[in-house]
Amino acid sequence: MLKLILPLVSVMMLVPSLSMALNDSYTKNLIEKSVASIEGSTDKRQQLALAKEFKQLVIQRADQIGEASLTNKAYDTESSEMVDLIVALDRTTLKKATKSECAKALNGLLTDAGVENVEETESQSWNQLQFSLPSKVSNFEFTAFRVLKALCE
Repeated sequence: MLKLILPLVSVMMLVPSLSMALNDSYTKNLIEKSVASIEGSTDKRQQLALAKEFKQLVIQRADQIGEASLTNKAYDTESSEMVDLIVALDRTTLKKATKSECAKALNGLLTDAGVENVEETESQSWNQLQFSLPSKVSNFEFTAFRVLKALCE
């Protein structure tokens, strides 16, 4: 877990004012590296801890961007995008990643995303969903799906 936390937190402290949320390379890099760490872990407890830590990092980043938007309205859109990501990540906050907990989280994520035929979509395997969902959900919701898939597979 420290493998993910220490580099990301240290970088966040060094360049908090150089960002533009999901449109800047810093935040994209933060998100991609964090999700890749979760996907790359094989220990379920470590994945759950990394997912929780990832959500906290996104919240901290959203706070930084929110503060910047107080003095520069150009950050308003980015601040809203980060909030959307946090809402999507709320669905990935699992306690033990049991089959029923995963099914409930996936159902909630798909419902929140406004996906039509939720039951039909849920019947697909995780791998099928990885290819069919990007066209049905936002980038934020797909990022949350990737975390959920890593936790539940």
